[in-house]
Amino acid sequence: MPPKPDPKAKKLTKKELLELQKEEQRKRDEEERIRLEQEEIKRQEQERLRKELEAKLAEEERIRLKEEEGELEKWYANVEKSSAAYEKKVKEKEDWQKYLSCNPKPDVFQEAEVTTYLTNYTESNRIKTLSIQGVIEDFQYTEGLIHDLNQVLMRAYADADTAKVEWCENYIQRLRDVSYRKLDEATAHMAKVFFC
Repeated sequence: MPPKPDPKAKKLTKKELLELQKEEQRKRDEEERIRLEQEEIKRQEQERLRKELEAKLAEEERIRLKEEEGELEKWYANVEKSSAAYEKKVKEKEDWQKYLSCNPKPDVFQEAEVTTYLTNYTESNRIKTLSIQGVIEDFQYTEGLIHDLNQVLMRAYADADTAKVEWCENYIQRLRDVSYRKLDEATAHMAKVFFC
């Protein structure tokens, strides 16, 4: 059964009822304000902790990267040292093979030898003294030298040595120009001999 109304309880008037509702609303508003303040304080604390954690992680990352950078520098130094040693060993082996082959072909790593060959080849006058076969042999010999210069050129590209690239391209072009000119002269000479 529902509780009986207390006869001594006084009935509230509309004004009192309105005041009571306002008071309850004020309490609810105050509770909501306190709850919101607590949530804001909690959110700010979480934000502060998140920023501290990010700062700590960023510092750890900076330290780790600095350590890795030092390790990478050592690694790069070792690679350069190994690469230089390997290149030196390859060069020595190539020099030895050239020495053993007793090949008089100029050393394409020596500009003086290539220049001397180019000068001698340019000034030689085998066209009048030899057959076309001799000129073709000279042409093939020069193309072998150009092949060797192309290998030097590829190494220069790999090493990003622009001076060496220009040097190789220049000599390759000059050797080819002389070879083509010699072939043209030999062809003209042969035509003159046969048709005159």
